[in-house]
Amino acid sequence: MRKMLLKKISLKSEKQRLLIAALKSNEASTVYAFGPKGVGKTFLNVLFGLDSVIRGVYDVFFIVTPRPDGKWYVDFLCRIANKYDCGDVVKKAIKDGKIRVLSRAINFTEEVPDAILFIDDVHLFPLPEVMDIFWVYNGRIKLAMAADFTFESNANSIGWILRRVLHNESSTVIVDFGFDDIVDPVIKQNLRVTMEMVMRSRVLSEDEQKVQNIAYCYAPDTDIITVLSLKKIKESLEIEKVPDALIVVKEGFLGRLIGKEGRRIGLIEKEAGMSLRAIEFTLNFGRIIRALHPYPWIEKHINKIDVVGGLVTVRIDYKDYQRFAGKDLKYLRFLNEAFRALLGLGLKVEYKRAEKTKRKRKRQK
Repeated sequence: MRKMLLKKISLKSEKQRLLIAALKSNEASTVYAFGPKGVGKTFLNVLFGLDSVIRGVYDVFFIVTPRPDGKWYVDFLCRIANKYDCGDVVKKAIKDGKIRVLSRAINFTEEVPDAILFIDDVHLFPLPEVMDIFWVYNGRIKLAMAADFTFESNANSIGWILRRVLHNESSTVIVDFGFDDIVDPVIKQNLRVTMEMVMRSRVLSEDEQKVQNIAYCYAPDTDIITVLSLKKIKESLEIEKVPDALIVVKEGFLGRLIGKEGRRIGLIEKEAGMSLRAIEFTLNFGRIIRALHPYPWIEKHINKIDVVGGLVTVRIDYKDYQRFAGKDLKYLRFLNEAFRALLGLGLKVEYKRAEKTKRKRKRQK
């Protein structure tokens, strides 16, 4: 038996291990990998498919790609195979029809009972094409899909629709990769730029535009990414001790906005007639929470923050949950609405109850 391709690589995250385990499982007929670019979704699915065909676990490995020219994908497969010393075997499998690349989902009309089908970049396909494959093949063959996380969490985004549909399906495993799972350093670096684009593309309300204009009057040398008005959210939830608006500036420009001893931001607040907070944008979402939460010190009690499944996921100890969420979950709801308005991302909190320790009773003599 040939040495498994999968044994030639080192999995770099727990989510990668979960994905491979799901692909190996006979209980999971459908495996859906969802997350940002650079986490290994395509690479691991392809490597598993190649490995399965080489070892005879599946008769055929189908790859469906939105790319109009399948040649690019064939070259991609060969590069992976050559890297792990099985180039000739993979080329023969392609020639024998055991590995097939199709340029569109609609072209997949095969009747192969013992096959694995991988739909790459499924979020780029028209929904009817994906529906046709599900209608005919889901549950009949091993079906794997990969979709990139996008900031468009609307009803028309195929990746998000599939995630919602497949959630809680008994024979489906969804592996949600987070921003922390990105293993490609270039993608990690570009993520911040992408998120900045999202914020800069926001259409400012009248209040937001007013704050931005006043800010540039007093701090013309700063670089404002966006302004987020919080007045309506604040009033609807009847929350105090939170700002009326948040100013987000590019990293390295906060000092120019604040001014010496806070003079500039003070003048901006006075003319705008609003309480303001300002932050430099980085991938540290704790800074946003600190700026928005009624109690900024709550950031110190956060164990971890990541973006998973389209939600800013905050992990916190149970003892700190009530202070974070607030009475009637008002603080949590406020943060959720603010993040959605700012980045199109919701917010959820995960907490862990402390394990109770049994006290040993002293024996009475």
